[in-house]
Amino acid sequence: MQSTNTEFIKAIAEDWLECECRNHPEACGFALTDRDGRNLDNNPELWIERLYRCNQCGLIVDHSTIDLDAQTVRVVGRVAPPFDD
Repeated sequence: MQSTNTEFIKAIAEDWLECECRNHPEACGFALTDRDGRNLDNNPELWIERLYRCNQCGLIVDHSTIDLDAQTVRVVGRVAPPFDD
């Protein structure tokens, strides 16, 4: 995972994130991931941290930091597409 200057993206609801690249759940969506950016949607037992990867640009967010009052979730890094899903 690479660092990024982006600190937060928009969190409208627990299950609705909006990335800086304009991705959202009804577009490319987000995948369960690890710190290497691997898609864990088919292996949820390996999903140890509550990390999600934007399936469009590769930003990784920590869902445990979601703040619905502020409508934000913290970005922890980025992986470069294309993704090896």
